[in-house]
Amino acid sequence: MIAPVLNMLWASPLQVVAILIWLAFILGPSTVVAVGVLFLFVPLQGFVTKKLLSYRRAQLKFTDVRVKLTNELVQGMRVVKLCGWEDAMRDRIVALRKQELAVVRKTRIISALFSMLLVAQPLLVTVVTFSVYKALGNPLTAPTVVTSLALLTMLRFPLVFLPFIIIQTL
Repeated sequence: MIAPVLNMLWASPLQVVAILIWLAFILGPSTVVAVGVLFLFVPLQGFVTKKLLSYRRAQLKFTDVRVKLTNELVQGMRVVKLCGWEDAMRDRIVALRKQELAVVRKTRIISALFSMLLVAQPLLVTVVTFSVYKALGNPLTAPTVVTSLALLTMLRFPLVFLPFIIIQTL
């Protein structure tokens, strides 16, 4: 799994530079706006990714403790029944599950935010770029729009997954 990550680590910046140069030839100064919007999202995605991974680690810890306790309960069911500890054990498991679910909720919220960023980024970049392009007095022709959209779409993958790749390699 390390080979694709290392490959993307060196290939992504080259891809970004090549696509931006091509966009600069097609869109001119509007490319600067596209780059600005794209690079505004990179630290935000990195922050959200880091938060998501930390919540996931916490969730796994709670799950491990809860599963271990449940396993011990099943293994020692006779002792638990004989001593009348059913309510105490249930309360411990329920308390652990509540903590686990609180972290699961946070994880899902951050995951939804990350998904929203992945969907909103290309749309925002496209709208802002073409708005600036048109505001500068340039005509929006089919060849310009289609080629630019294809390049902006190609640019999306390296910039979206670059924070993931950097975090994985660190």
